[in-house]
Amino acid sequence: MEIVTTLSRQWRNRILFQTAFFVGFGLWFAYDGAVGYPRHNDRLAQFAAAKARGEAVEWRAFAENKGWAGQDHPDPYTAADLKVQFVLGTICVVAGAMALGWFLIGRRQKLSSDGQVVCGVRGQRVPLEAFVDVDKRKWDRKGIAYAFYEENGKRRRLTIDDYKFVGGEDILKQVEERIAAKKKP
Repeated sequence: MEIVTTLSRQWRNRILFQTAFFVGFGLWFAYDGAVGYPRHNDRLAQFAAAKARGEAVEWRAFAENKGWAGQDHPDPYTAADLKVQFVLGTICVVAGAMALGWFLIGRRQKLSSDGQVVCGVRGQRVPLEAFVDVDKRKWDRKGIAYAFYEENGKRRRLTIDDYKFVGGEDILKQVEERIAAKKKP
């Protein structure tokens, strides 16, 4: 029986959410460093000038008079604070780009089986007869199983990921059935 997996909607949505999350926070940090913090420092400079002229006594009243309600931070941001915002913004945008790259690479991957050979994500072509064991310790919790096979006298591992690929469970069943058939006398 031929089986070709497809990318799961849950995995796709998780990666796209991570991308949006990181890029969104990165842009937020960059906005604070470029606009928000300097604007706050300008407001504090206006307050200091008004206070020096004797026009203002307390920050809260001055801020409300200017229409800056909710501006309770009485200290200016330093140049280091602005740099931190840009560094954090850059880190977040890079993390978002990496998540998007991971998605773009992952969306082309698939597991498949034609009933005789299992094709893995990395291009491995493993005959079903070569499988000797399955490790399902992570199956119930994560949907990941490791199918072990022998190739050129070496024991190798093929990962079957049912979380990322819809249909991985069917391939795992094929592998387990073939191993069970080989163990019967």
